[in-house]
Amino acid sequence: MAAQRRVAALTRHLEGDGEGRTPVVSGALCRASSADPEVAAVLYKFITRDNMELRQKIFDFLKDPIYQPEHYLSIADFRALTRERFARFAAAHFFTITDYVDNPRRFLAALECLAWADYSLAILSGVHYTLCGGTITKLGSAAQVAAHVPAMDVGRLRGCFGMTELGHGSDVAGIRTRASYDAATREFVLTTPDDDASKYWIGGAAGTAHICAVFAQLEVAGREEGVHVFLVPLRDEAGRPHPGVRTADCGAKMGLNGVDN
Repeated sequence: MAAQRRVAALTRHLEGDGEGRTPVVSGALCRASSADPEVAAVLYKFITRDNMELRQKIFDFLKDPIYQPEHYLSIADFRALTRERFARFAAAHFFTITDYVDNPRRFLAALECLAWADYSLAILSGVHYTLCGGTITKLGSAAQVAAHVPAMDVGRLRGCFGMTELGHGSDVAGIRTRASYDAATREFVLTTPDDDASKYWIGGAAGTAHICAVFAQLEVAGREEGVHVFLVPLRDEAGRPHPGVRTADCGAKMGLNGVDN
């Protein structure tokens, strides 16, 4: 049924609804776009929809030669290029992570533009801004937002998102990473009880991220409190792992090799 609803929606966009209403965008318009600049402009406006000024600024920014395709790089070089591309985009500060809550259309418009340049860049940025930054913005306190988001906005502090585990993928209820509250030190101690509980396929964790939004089962005074999110420092400013943190690289993938999982 879900697939049929999607097909019906696409049909209405392309052919109209059978009640005299014109289609949103016609097949003839699509076919003519490559030959007619005016038609191409209509399609561009339809695809970009909103935040046109912001999108145009980002598209102009992405004309920098560093964002041109590079098809013959090694994985190490591709990742280094993706990190540099991200650093330059973040430093331009086109939007803020708090837009995730305050102005989500602007937030999504900015990230959507990156897919026009390179999808590894888009994914790495999405993990940083949306999964990690968005989690802090939505679930964190005002003090936590103030402490992390300004530096994340401009790429000085890089984040990742630690939900998926080796033994059971993204089954949040089944997460086995443990977080125990130590009343004496007033700290949460996170542990990985076995290999199956290892956080796995975490984009940015292998060598880029400084912090991680880690999902774990919380235990307080012997009582299970369910899954909570903890902001865990992974590396210092020089990129050195903090004591007690162990990371490894998942290696080559079938795609998105600019992302260090």
